[in-house]
Amino acid sequence: MEYGLRIQEARAMMKDCVTDEEVIIKRSFSEFALRETTKTGRIRRFSLTSRSRAILKSVPLSTCQFVFTPNNNTAYHPRLLNEIWHKACAEVGIKIKLYNAFRHSLGCQLLDEGQPLDLVRDVLGHSTSEMTRRYAKRNPTQLTNALENRGKVIPFRGHLEVQNQDVTS
Repeated sequence: MEYGLRIQEARAMMKDCVTDEEVIIKRSFSEFALRETTKTGRIRRFSLTSRSRAILKSVPLSTCQFVFTPNNNTAYHPRLLNEIWHKACAEVGIKIKLYNAFRHSLGCQLLDEGQPLDLVRDVLGHSTSEMTRRYAKRNPTQLTNALENRGKVIPFRGHLEVQNQDVTS
């Protein structure tokens, strides 16, 4: 979630893509086949954040080439990830598909924090802002707050004139 990766990209992350300074996203799984490319065909690079450093330090040492592994010798299987995800969703009482949950959530959180749409687009690796708009739905509370807290409202004059007209004319 830290970088809004697709699940297939996180599963495919190998140790050669993590340096002391950055994470490089250049692989993906397509179903069960590892591909040496991402869904979009573009390599993305992210500087390590303090959270990502902590996460990477917590990953147990293993001889496996994959960074995240359930058993120290293979990448996570999609079925296992779905089982873990569905159990977590059931515990908190929500229903959301794993496929884009992290990307949608990160996009919404960044926009709710006031980050520009173009920055969110770059983080998610979208080629157009239109794609980001589809993924990043707004929080209804944030929309209400924006409407409540806006500046002076100027009444629409045409509306007032219609109200004052004689209805028979």
